[in-house]
Amino acid sequence: MDWRIAVRNLGAAAFVGVFASSLTAQYSSEVRFGSVSVERSSVNELHMRREGKTWRVDLSRVVRRNDCSSLDEIGAGSCPGGPTTPCPACPRRVEFLAWDEQHQRLHFAVGTETARNNPWTIFSYSIVTRRIRRFTNTWAAGLGIGAVSRSGRYLAYVSGYHGGACANTAAIEFVDLWNRRAAIVNEGLDTIRQLKWTSDTVLEFEDASQSEDDCRDGKPPELMRGSVNIAALTFR
Repeated sequence: MDWRIAVRNLGAAAFVGVFASSLTAQYSSEVRFGSVSVERSSVNELHMRREGKTWRVDLSRVVRRNDCSSLDEIGAGSCPGGPTTPCPACPRRVEFLAWDEQHQRLHFAVGTETARNNPWTIFSYSIVTRRIRRFTNTWAAGLGIGAVSRSGRYLAYVSGYHGGACANTAAIEFVDLWNRRAAIVNEGLDTIRQLKWTSDTVLEFEDASQSEDDCRDGKPPELMRGSVNIAALTFR
């Protein structure tokens, strides 16, 4: 596994679910990234606040007809038009991933299903240009903490997969924001607790690792520390 440069045992730690919040909340509660606060104010709008100023982010046009995995439930007539036509009627969930302070961008994800594992699309919003950019699609039960590299080129975030009792797994997904390509690291990861870029190409992480048998026996997970070098990944 070339991507895992260094891993060492840090001892026992409490198990923390990476995607619990995304499965229980219809609208996201307020999240703070330093001086910026973000909340989902309605089904199709986000509010960003900073130093007394508010940005309203319209989500009504970000989900396309071919993104919506709930068309059979809501009826195809709810989203008329071609595959890339906006589909504001499509049910959606929103996860806030990371704030890029240097480039003044919020990175977030929109999911279009309510099952245990769902399709998600990654976006960013710039408070400078007031524009939304679309990057890539992924599949997960939910998405968690994220971090942006110092140059603003790479976004890393945690994805969780629901496999049943004591069988949930996690992955670290990377997006090359300049070229709109993605890569994933998913070998031997259980619950990612922290992501931190130590350089523009190296990401460190902490993972609470636990086997399925240990989970069923009630044994606590072990906290492991590792790192990923962008050069070892294949972006597609």
